[in-house]
Amino acid sequence: MARQYARIHLRIWADSRFIGLSAEAQSLYFKLLTHPTMNLCGVADWRPKRLAALSKGQTVQGVLEAAKELEKGVYIVVDDDTEEVLVRSFIRNDGTLRNSKVAVAVGKDYMAVTSTKLRACIVYELRRLNEHSDEWPGLDKVSDLLSEPCIDPHELESDSLSDTLSDSLSDTLSDSLSDTLSDTQSDNASDALSKNRPYPSTLSPQPTTYNLQPSTIAQTKRDEIEQGNVDEPYPIDFEQFWEVYPRHEGKQSAYQAWRKARRKTNHTFMLAKAQQYANDPNRVGQYTLTPTNWLKGGHWDDDPLPNRSIASDKSQAGQDHNAALIASYGQQAMAQGGLLEC
Repeated sequence: MARQYARIHLRIWADSRFIGLSAEAQSLYFKLLTHPTMNLCGVADWRPKRLAALSKGQTVQGVLEAAKELEKGVYIVVDDDTEEVLVRSFIRNDGTLRNSKVAVAVGKDYMAVTSTKLRACIVYELRRLNEHSDEWPGLDKVSDLLSEPCIDPHELESDSLSDTLSDSLSDTLSDSLSDTLSDTQSDNASDALSKNRPYPSTLSPQPTTYNLQPSTIAQTKRDEIEQGNVDEPYPIDFEQFWEVYPRHEGKQSAYQAWRKARRKTNHTFMLAKAQQYANDPNRVGQYTLTPTNWLKGGHWDDDPLPNRSIASDKSQAGQDHNAALIASYGQQAMAQGGLLEC
């Protein structure tokens, strides 16, 4: 199923790690997200020369350096051997599994991925979604993929890009020396450069093998973080929300509700609405919603609470009306010499 557009959440600018990336790395990330070869699993063609040609003045070396930065932050996973790249959070952020019909196409795109490494990373992301987003209808359509080998992308080493970047720099230096040195000197310089490469240039690249099951310790640690374990630090965005919200109760359950709410609204808006709720003069302390219920109920879209003084006036007016009515009945009863029968 060909994509017609790319979905990019505005909350990406609330991610301090993404803001900390260089402009080149951010540009490459958006370029990959919008690339015509990107499939519904988040896998696109990895052709650095073609990617560089999409921007005036960009070099292959610049693309490789930006990719190295993104891979270090686990925003992407690259497989040079199959010339494929995975945008790790694509399936979660694009919401393809919210639709059962589209989810069928996700399964087909998974089968079209050549890289064993990227397939394993996709399965890991599917398992995470299955654990924390069970309300997505499309998950049933890809349930058979959950038993496939998986690997935590955070445990991968980005040696392949380092080798590619090293080779690119060596080739550039070699070409530069060839322009200024004689043929003999150029050959010697090339031999010297080849010795600095990770593998001798005379050897053919060896196939890379991967441990397709994440270590028990690392997996357990990540599960505890996902579940909001109190021994692990909460994200700074959630801590800001917790500090602003007027009722501090059930922090772990509030964190889980906050994570799901972040898929529906951005952090800045939610924080502002929590502050508004905290400062609302018509909020009664004993009736303040717990943060979990406030988040689960989507109350960031609520209007301010009704004015309590107006409600109090209406209540008093009602009481006065009832008292006058009772007094009228009493007067009628006295006039008839007894109580009125109902």
